[in-house]
Amino acid sequence: AVTGQQGMQHWLETSQAIHEWAVILQDGRRDLSELKARADSMKDTPQSYSALRWVNVATLHMHLGQFQDALDALARAPAIEAHSETRQFAAERHRLTGECLLALEPPDETAAQASFAQALVISREIGDRRGEALRSWNLGLLFEESDPERAAELMAVCVAFGQEIGHPAAEADARRVAEVRARAGNEGTRGGGGGGGRGALA
Repeated sequence: AVTGQQGMQHWLETSQAIHEWAVILQDGRRDLSELKARADSMKDTPQSYSALRWVNVATLHMHLGQFQDALDALARAPAIEAHSETRQFAAERHRLTGECLLALEPPDETAAQASFAQALVISREIGDRRGEALRSWNLGLLFEESDPERAAELMAVCVAFGQEIGHPAAEADARRVAEVRARAGNEGTRGGGGGGGRGALA
């Protein structure tokens, strides 16, 4: 009631959307039409609010295994390029797009690489080290078989950051990077497992 009286209707709608988002996660309901309608109602609000809303819709579709619907939702999130605080949404949108493209049947690895690469560029430009680490790992996974040397270089960024912050998975990920480097040193040897695992900050 207070938000409505103060002209902050979008905050009221956001709280309602978050509640519905939580309910869907809990009961697995597959109809997201009401949540999408709420997201669409925010088109006249600041871009960051609208972007967050559509990213949330996309993550729900991904949770439900509806990856094409997730891609459609991500495509509706506005491009945000002006400020570092909001460009994080743009980086996350590109990352999620890559995840969805890999989950399609058949997967579109070329387009996924482009999405992960764009997410990585943005994370580096805005100084988001955690984002850079995660997106380096995402991109590295795609090169494990085709270019293990490049994969190891990218994945090592995530390992270094994980070790710096004391993440418990960092050492296991360091061993994985060492294995990828070993494959890179054996010309003609191709290892499996590209696309598996999540990295030090999962």
